[in-house]
Amino acid sequence: MEAELGLQELVDRLDRVSHEYSLLTLLINVNKTKVMASDGIACRILIQNELLEQVDVFPYLGSLITKDGECTTEFRTRLNRGQASLRKIWKSHSINNALIIVF
Repeated sequence: MEAELGLQELVDRLDRVSHEYSLLTLLINVNKTKVMASDGIACRILIQNELLEQVDVFPYLGSLITKDGECTTEFRTRLNRGQASLRKIWKSHSINNALIIVF
């Protein structure tokens, strides 16, 4: 609870700064802003008097961040992307069949 209050205080400061920046047409997109609690406890964070969506997983700089800190989802996602890329290469007509067999 104390951490949530500290976070809300930080968000309140951000909200005040956001108001000042809005005068310069710099806006925070509340619809794209998400909240994730690593301890699994729901939190109510408000920006511009709108409740932020709480998520369990979100992509950040090409990696999946999860609330439990495990990498299983990340590994599966990267494997699936790699397999999809390989399928595209194998189906490509510009690749010699001998090369595909060696590969």
